[in-house]
Amino acid sequence: MVPIGSIRHLQVLSSFNAKRWLLVFCIVCLWCLLVSLGFWQLHRADEKKVLLEESERMMQMPPVAFDETRMQYADLRYQRVYAKGRFKGEQQFLLDNQVHQGRVGYHVLTPFVLEDTGRLLLVDRGWVPAGQDRRYLPDVSVTGERMEIVGSLYVPFGQPYLLGDVMDEYSTWPRLLQAVDWNVMGQSLDGQVAPVLFRMDKQWDDGLVHEWDLVPFGPQKHIGYAVQWFAMALVLFIMSAAVYYGRRGSQ
Repeated sequence: MVPIGSIRHLQVLSSFNAKRWLLVFCIVCLWCLLVSLGFWQLHRADEKKVLLEESERMMQMPPVAFDETRMQYADLRYQRVYAKGRFKGEQQFLLDNQVHQGRVGYHVLTPFVLEDTGRLLLVDRGWVPAGQDRRYLPDVSVTGERMEIVGSLYVPFGQPYLLGDVMDEYSTWPRLLQAVDWNVMGQSLDGQVAPVLFRMDKQWDDGLVHEWDLVPFGPQKHIGYAVQWFAMALVLFIMSAAVYYGRRGSQ
């Protein structure tokens, strides 16, 4: 017969070994996760590099006529186009919290009534600084004469996280926007809005700043994130190895 004390000792030892292997398993899983996140960021950096190269190539091409009949434009991001119609200057939007050279301001989004179909194209006319008193909005008036505009197409990358409403529907024009939302803007304008932004060429002289980031952030930021993930994985490996060999030395 096995003594009861020996059985309890084996149970305690078995429980200790199970917890130790569970800890080892968790550490290995965490290390694999950190390394995989590092490689994922490197992959995203490569994707951004290709995207920037492709966008630069497309923006060097001659403009083509804007296709008013499409319902999706993501595959035409950065393509240069021209369109004919007139600005609807009495109903404009100011995209809030847009920073240029360290200054906070707005991007002016003006509906453009397309000549052939009457469909509305939202034109990003550029950046304008905010005043000292945010209660007073800048003058963004524009002519309503028939004209031809030239620029490039842009579709935002996903939807930003918002704590409040996209827009105050009951405010006067121009209305402040926290994010681009085609449905909300279409309802305010009481018309069909093409789900794409038209960015004016830099040659357009209207007093606004015509400079946009091609992507929210470039490859270098992804590389920086990758370095951080790899560094965390290295620290975890060193700490685990130090604990393991420290315990072996104490035995």
